[in-house]
Amino acid sequence: MRATRGFMDAQIVGAFARLGLPELLAGGPVGLAELAVRLGADVDALSRFLRSAVTIGVVGVDEAGCFVETPMTVLLRPGPRSLANFATAFTSPGLYRPWEQLHNVVLTGRNQMESVVGAGLWEYYRQHDDEARAMAQTMGEQSEFAADVALDRMDLMGPKRFVDVGGSHGVLVSRVLEKNPEATGVLFDLPEVIERARGYVADRGLTDRVELVPGSFLENVPTGGDVYMMRAVLCDWDDEHCVRILSNIRQAAGPGTPVIVLDWLLPEAPDYFLDVTSLGLLVLSDGKVRDEAEFRELFGKAGFDVKRIETATDSWLKVTLFELA
Repeated sequence: MRATRGFMDAQIVGAFARLGLPELLAGGPVGLAELAVRLGADVDALSRFLRSAVTIGVVGVDEAGCFVETPMTVLLRPGPRSLANFATAFTSPGLYRPWEQLHNVVLTGRNQMESVVGAGLWEYYRQHDDEARAMAQTMGEQSEFAADVALDRMDLMGPKRFVDVGGSHGVLVSRVLEKNPEATGVLFDLPEVIERARGYVADRGLTDRVELVPGSFLENVPTGGDVYMMRAVLCDWDDEHCVRILSNIRQAAGPGTPVIVLDWLLPEAPDYFLDVTSLGLLVLSDGKVRDEAEFRELFGKAGFDVKRIETATDSWLKVTLFELA
């Protein structure tokens, strides 16, 4: 029963973040009546909603009947390493409704985005800027977690130029430059993404050290980098597109230039997070979480040798670092 009604739990979490309740509870316990006034909400509907949220741990209730934060509430509060945008993005129509056609995805082996929301994933985001922003913020939040475990496993020091391919708001390249004051960076992504990244890079005080370059990695990649980096890109694409992306990096980087790929690696035994993520990538974009043999085949087709594969076991994100040359 719980598995069948899981969509309800997801929407409770998403609505909790959208309503701004984590922020309202930051100062301590708050009663139902006060929350209803501050939200401008229907008291009965809010009561039902919060009681439901209590049952799944999104919020707690004290002896006086006031609502109090839980560890999940804190995670849904905007800020560093928050999951607020994650909850918002994954319960919005673009990522949520395509699952309605999962049975047809299984039958055809292809995503059904156009039949559900009228466009493929990337075109959909171009048409729905609010959801695109939430997704970009989500990728940024995940990049913070990925950088936590990846930077200690990378050779960052020296006056190097790091090229972040498909780097969204530039979290990864920013973290690299913050750790290495001698380095400079290039953030490369679609024009509309680069425009959103300008403020983020400026807020981190890196405007003079990060070159913002608009473009598509399906066409070309900036040259002149000493290290190329890419996080959570290959998982979004089918094999043909992955080889094209990697080949463009190979051409830009040149022989011997280090390339760091951060992505998910499918283990032999079923894994809830990675296997459901892989299914979701098929539902949304014909992407997948690949196993080691599949990655090695992609890298080989693009002319890369695999120097190192290391999976971080100290992070919920389960990121794997591939070092190529």
